[in-house]
Amino acid sequence: MSLPKKMVEEKRKSNIVKLKKELDSALKRLKRQEEKLKKMKEIEKTYQEQEALYAEIYFIHELTKLLAKTLDLDEVAKTIMDGLVGILGAEMSFLYLLDPEKNELFLKSSQGINPKFLEKKIKVGQGILGQSVSSGKLINIDDLEKSAFKCTIFKKTPKSISAVPLVIKERVLGALGIASKEKRNLTKDELERLSEIGQMSAAALQNALFYQEIEKLSVTDRLTELYNHGHFHQRLEEELSRARRFGLVLSLIMIDIDHFKKFNDTFGHPKGDLVLKRMGKVLRQNVREIDIVARYGGEEFVVALPQTDKEKAFEVAEKIRKAFENETFEGNKKHPLVRRTISLGVATYPIDATKQSDLIACADQALYLAKRRGRNRVVNYKSSNKKLHQHKIL
Repeated sequence: MSLPKKMVEEKRKSNIVKLKKELDSALKRLKRQEEKLKKMKEIEKTYQEQEALYAEIYFIHELTKLLAKTLDLDEVAKTIMDGLVGILGAEMSFLYLLDPEKNELFLKSSQGINPKFLEKKIKVGQGILGQSVSSGKLINIDDLEKSAFKCTIFKKTPKSISAVPLVIKERVLGALGIASKEKRNLTKDELERLSEIGQMSAAALQNALFYQEIEKLSVTDRLTELYNHGHFHQRLEEELSRARRFGLVLSLIMIDIDHFKKFNDTFGHPKGDLVLKRMGKVLRQNVREIDIVARYGGEEFVVALPQTDKEKAFEVAEKIRKAFENETFEGNKKHPLVRRTISLGVATYPIDATKQSDLIACADQALYLAKRRGRNRVVNYKSSNKKLHQHKIL
């Protein structure tokens, strides 16, 4: 027997009310769960942010320790590159130092990019790094394609780049940069970190550069900027040891400026100093990087040529002689422009001598013979030279 319609309707309404209450209750439970989940995500996010912050603090601490630990310029530069990766996750990083005399930046170190794809030198004011130095401000470009700035250091332009000048006590040391192949928007915190790394790096680089300068002064003749007498002997002994170990040859060129005392007496010592400085420049321009060039004393100079036989050494000496002969110097009213000449003696290990002192003596004897034969010439050492009486000819 079927229930009356009224009872059915009341039952249906009752079920709907009950179902609504259950749905409301389930919805409230779901919202509570959502709130819990949201809080958990916030806690997890906070935890991740804290982890990232701790990692950043650790990297900054380690970077500070490493920078304070070394005075070697190459090691400092490498440490700075590592710091940019560890703290900022830099895809590409690069360090340029300033040459104040030429007013240009030169590449010192890079990471994440082959140095051959970077310009070796940049004029101050040129491109993003150059403008960062000239303005003294951090420059950040999120999207180079939409920027008016031109990136001149890369042979293949990245999408994003940031540069910070390295300045300490108003002294500009260079610039530090990071770049990405894809667009990267650095946050305010990341830009602050880059600025902080720039400040830390400038302090470390100043110490390293100062130490390098002190080391240079200890081995360099201040007037000519060549090696001094003492350091030359040390370097020559190192090269001779290497030549003995590997069965190589090594040549030595002794050089003396002709009639230098007379030049000083006629035109004065300040102009004589200019002649010595020019001699140093001529030597640097006419030898290889592996060659050892020094001011031996007074107006005497010496060049050690590793892996160079007597014939080739004679050619190098002749090239130096001709180059110096073409130089002109300021004289006086009677002689406004003056030329100087040099005499050169060449000796070779192991043909002429096997010990350092003997090799120098052989080259010196050949130099004496060059002067005796009329100066302004190159003479190779021969065993018959040993009978020559050694004394100075001005």
